[in-house]
Order: sequence, then C-alpha cells, then structure tokens
Amino acid sequence: MTLIGQNFIDLFFVSLDSIRKKTNKRIMTERDSEILKKCYDFENNQFPTFDEIGQFYKLSRERIRQLHNRSLKRLKYAGKQLETDNPSVKLLRLLKEAIDSIESSDSNLKLINFWKKNLSDLPGEIIVRLISNLIYSTTIEINEGIVVFKIWKKEQIKKEKKQLLKKYRDKKNEAKILKQQDSILEKVIWFEKRKKWKNINIEELKPKRKVNNNSEYISGIFESIKSKRVIQYESGLELNFIHLMENFPKIKFYYEQPTTIIYRRKNKDCEYTPDFVFFLENDEAVLVEIKDFTGMVDSRVQRKIEALIDYCKLHGFGLLLTNGYSTINYLLSKNCNQEYENEILRRLNENGGRTIFYREFLELQTKFGILWIDFLSMVLKNNLGFYPYIPNHTFKLTLKNNYSLFRETMIKKTTPN
Repeated sequence: MTLIGQNFIDLFFVSLDSIRKKTNKRIMTERDSEILKKCYDFENNQFPTFDEIGQFYKLSRERIRQLHNRSLKRLKYAGKQLETDNPSVKLLRLLKEAIDSIESSDSNLKLINFWKKNLSDLPGEIIVRLISNLIYSTTIEINEGIVVFKIWKKEQIKKEKKQLLKKYRDKKNEAKILKQQDSILEKVIWFEKRKKWKNINIEELKPKRKVNNNSEYISGIFESIKSKRVIQYESGLELNFIHLMENFPKIKFYYEQPTTIIYRRKNKDCEYTPDFVFFLENDEAVLVEIKDFTGMVDSRVQRKIEALIDYCKLHGFGLLLTNGYSTINYLLSKNCNQEYENEILRRLNENGGRTIFYREFLELQTKFGILWIDFLSMVLKNNLGFYPYIPNHTFKLTLKNNYSLFRETMIKKTTPN
C-alpha cells in the first residue's frame, strides 16, 4: 500500500462521520456510516456481503445495497462542495488527481491501475466498486466500472494459470533435462589419465574436417548459443545430441570434428575423426562418437573406436559412444530366439568357418521372424564379425571379431541401462 492509498483510506473513514459546516449536520446518518464501515473494514481486511450485513441489521440484501449506494452518493455530493477543508472534498480531490495521473484512455482501466498501484494488498473488486461509486455520475457508469474489473480479473486469472502452467512445464522440462544429463554423463568412460582443459579460447576451436553433405544424410548447421558459433551436423542423431549438449548445464561448450586420429587397418594408415568433443564445468573433456546400434556393432566402427580409446587414454579425454540415448550395452538386455541363434552359429561354423551374406540372413530372419535389434543383440553377445554396409546393399557376418579392446572397454566399463 502506497502513501496515496493510505491517505485515501484515512480520508474515507473520516468522511463517513464528517459534518457540513453550513447546516452542522452529518453527511449521512450514524447507521449508514456504520453500514459503510462494515462494508469496507480495511483495518481488519474484512468485507462482508450485503446479505451478511443485512442479517446483522435484520434488513434484506436489497435494502442494504440501497443504503450503501445512497450513502456513497451523499459522500460524493459532499465532496463537490466548496468547503476545501472538508474530508469529503479532500477525498475526491485525492482520487481525481491520482486517477488523472494514470496514463490510459480508458477510465475503467484507470481505476484498475489505481488499485494495482496504490492498494494492491486489498481486494480489487471491493476497491473498484467503492471508487466507481465515488467518481462516476450515473448507475450505468458505476456498473460498467465493476463489470470491466470482473472481466479484467478473469483474463488475469487465465494469464496467471498459463504462467503457472508454463512454470510447471519449464520445471518439469528442467527435471527431464537434468535426468537426461545424468544418464548420458554416467555412460562416459574415463581412464586413468583425466586432463583438465583450462583457458581454452572457443573462437580458436575449428573442425578438423567438413561434414558430409551427401543428400543421403540429414546434414546442416545449428546456431549454438553455448559455443558461440555455428555447429555442423551430418545426421539426425547428431542434431539431437547437439540439442542435448546445448541444454545440459554441466556442459560448458562443445564443437564438432575436434581431432583427426591416425590408425592402422589392413596394414594401411587410416584417418578417423570423432563427431564431437564437449567440455565440462570441471574442465574435463569428452570425445563423442554418435552411432546407431547398427553402427556400434559394425566391426569397422569398432576398430575406429579402438583407435579412439587409445587416443583418450593418451590425452586424458573421456569417451562416449552413444546414439544420444543409450550405449551398446542396451543390446545386451535384449533376448534373441535361441533356435535362431543356434542356427546362425551352426551355419557360421560349417566347414571350419564360413560367411553369411545378406540373402541367407534375410531367409533366416523371415523364417524365424527376428527383429533387427534382436539380431544385433545376438551378434554382440556372440562377438561375431559384422559388416553391415558393403557394396550392393549387402553385408557379411563371420565368426571372427578381432577387436577385443573395444569389447573389453566399451562393454565392461560402460554402465548398463
């Protein structure tokens, strides 16, 4: 409550018992004054209805309403007299000056703003009803002022509900993000060496290669607020993971294609570039490879990850192989058809070991009704050599998978889902 609001209340109560100098008579009867004091008991913050007051005086609700309106009309009339020291005159002058100072072309909104500014700790409908009776000349204007407030109040309640709902959703979304963050960071593999990366200039961090813009890929750019630069991506999984990194509080910044790793495969030097690196609030950093479950089980990918494991051990990075939600250990929780698994292993062991190609795989999948993810689970559990993407849209499946470092590191150390 402001000083203007307090002065308004004080003058209002003094006016109820004031006397006209010319006639030396009260502005209103003592009973009418008491009724208004009960209607507007600001001191005790109590505002009984006309029904409740009528029961006290053994009068009808309508009769109390008539006395209320008549008494305020007399107070308003007294406030228009020339007696400048009369409390009623001071009351109306205070109201006029305060309301006129409010910027609005709508007089009813001015009343609302007067209440919000000066008497917001009191019920708005009570204040607006009182002021409408004091400043408006006709019953239509008075009723309109009260109706406008009720409409405004309903709109405010709707807005408040929307704001509360938004806060609830934001809080729920924040909890979801924190849960996702903890779930992802728990899957990071750490080695004995954990380097602290301090005083890094984000602007100097540049990708080591360009992303693949082949039309077969979902590629594009993302304007990162956290990293203060454009981040490139070359798959939908990468874009999804970018959104996660952007929202995770513990990740300070990140960028794509952070380093190029040289490794040997079939007696040749090969290059491999992880998808991302992110830097945590504790100055540790994690190299990230984004792959779907098929990619995680792909033997050629596993060879790349072995190179990444060696690199992380040497330089003190954490390592994360994920599709953005889960790690390879999710596949271990799947149960495959035992007859199908036995048939696959029997055929692979024929003639001392042979290869299953796509057509044969498709026949067995159709025969046993096996889902692709169950097939991947079976490959992983039996440590088979799997090459899903080779020319002519075929693949091969063998008994041999020589990438033991991948298996020992990624499966034994990663926290299962």
